[in-house]
Amino acid sequence: MKSSLTPNTDYKKSSYLQLGRIVISLSVITIIAKVFGFAEKIVIAHFFGTDVESDVYFASMGIVLSAAFIVRELIYPSLLPILSRAIHEQSGAASNLLRKIFIFAVSIILILCIALFVFSDFFTAILLPGFKGNKFVITSKILRFLSPAIFFLSLSMITQTVLNSYKKFIKAAVSEAAMKIFIVAGIIALAPFIGIYAVAAILVIGSALLFSTQFYCVPEKIFIKNSYAGKDFNDVLRLMSPIAIGIIFSHISGIIDNMLASTLDTGSVSYLGYSKKIIDAIILIGPVAIMTVVYSQLCHLASQEKWYDFKKLFAKALTLILCISLPASFALIFFSRAVVEMLFQHGRFSAISTAGTSDALFVYAVGLAALSIEGLIVYSFFAMSDTKTPVKWGIVCVFIDIALAVLLIEPLGFTAIAWAFVISKTIKVAILFVILKIKLASLSVRNQI
Repeated sequence: MKSSLTPNTDYKKSSYLQLGRIVISLSVITIIAKVFGFAEKIVIAHFFGTDVESDVYFASMGIVLSAAFIVRELIYPSLLPILSRAIHEQSGAASNLLRKIFIFAVSIILILCIALFVFSDFFTAILLPGFKGNKFVITSKILRFLSPAIFFLSLSMITQTVLNSYKKFIKAAVSEAAMKIFIVAGIIALAPFIGIYAVAAILVIGSALLFSTQFYCVPEKIFIKNSYAGKDFNDVLRLMSPIAIGIIFSHISGIIDNMLASTLDTGSVSYLGYSKKIIDAIILIGPVAIMTVVYSQLCHLASQEKWYDFKKLFAKALTLILCISLPASFALIFFSRAVVEMLFQHGRFSAISTAGTSDALFVYAVGLAALSIEGLIVYSFFAMSDTKTPVKWGIVCVFIDIALAVLLIEPLGFTAIAWAFVISKTIKVAILFVILKIKLASLSVRNQI
């Protein structure tokens, strides 16, 4: 009896060890990618400070990354489950689905990129109304040059989802990290010669290499033509439709913030950009890493209606995130200037740049705890198959954000945008926390009856 169980036990141990190696490898690669992503901002600070070029960088990159992130946020939750199902179904189902997805995505993204290339002046005038003169001209040119990058980055969001569906996590992560390293090295090499245009040139090349590499790593069999014509594509569109509403509104806030900041003095967009990247780095390293582990378990507990365990896990995760974010918040509040000075003040990033960036960082630091636990609360609703509640209150708080920014921008300047963001997010987190607490209490009582 013992000998018959030993091979199975050894197999399980081997599987766990393999899974552990994958998780550790992914964590290391992700950290490397984030470090070089932040290093990119340090390089930008060195070469361009908070002058016209850095404002152009943050404004144009905001538009490019928003487009790519919209594709990712639409594709990942809608394509991955359907593709995973298709892989195990009838032969050719995955191939048929992906072919339709790529044709659909390429058609729409290509039209948008061509429109941006041809009408870059129009998009600059609409999205960044405060950019005038030389700043307007440079931004329009940069957006035109970056249009191919939007195309390749958006398609790479699809290939990354496909690779994850086939459990090729390392290949997807390594290619992204390699692109980050390539971008930093490229900007360092070219910025002294062609200035801010180095960012556009390197990002286009890097995004093309990223997509090409990921596309090459996708199993060839899924692109073989077949006659299978199932309903998988329609299922993807069905899942995508409700998600689109929340995603659009979540990005409207950032677009409006850039529009308002563009009307202020040169450097305002940069102050907000640099300071927000510091906050994002802290959230990515701590709370997001915790949520990656906790979310799947919350889904498992919700599916079994183990609401006591659900609440217990939520409380532990909440406590852990607060133990990370609150000390970090206090540290940044009291040492915001020293942090900015240490990270950025070199090259063209002057003491004036440090003062402006630290003012914005102070505001974001006040809201760091709320920003950190937002993901936990929102994903707790998702685990309970409730997507409407967080989307609904997210939309409400987008309007609060915009209204506060417009009202406060005259007396507070660029910090009004940061305050509006922090206040609206705090309101959203507080409301959702109360609703979640009531909902969990109700489910627990119902489960006991």
